[in-house]
Amino acid sequence: MRYEVNAQSGKVVLSLRDRLVHEDRGVFERVVREVLANQPGEVEVDFHDLSYMDSAGLGFLLTLREQARKTGTMIVLSRPQGTVREILDLARFETLFTIRQGG
Repeated sequence: MRYEVNAQSGKVVLSLRDRLVHEDRGVFERVVREVLANQPGEVEVDFHDLSYMDSAGLGFLLTLREQARKTGTMIVLSRPQGTVREILDLARFETLFTIRQGG
């Protein structure tokens, strides 16, 4: 997993690239701490450049959601495409997260 974090007026955009898989657990946990450190009102997870995510990746998102709740931060998933979109749909993540198609 490669990522970039950008703060934008009260929200943080976490852009994910390449793959989000089991081996990324340590990095993802560190990123969660980083993006929630200043208790932003919203964290947008941008999937535009993410080509694959496994079931562990889904678990990472649930962990992010749980940690965000503790700080009152809303999590929004944005621009999932292809296989990543299919995985989110199969897991019915639209019932747990706001999912935006546009940026």
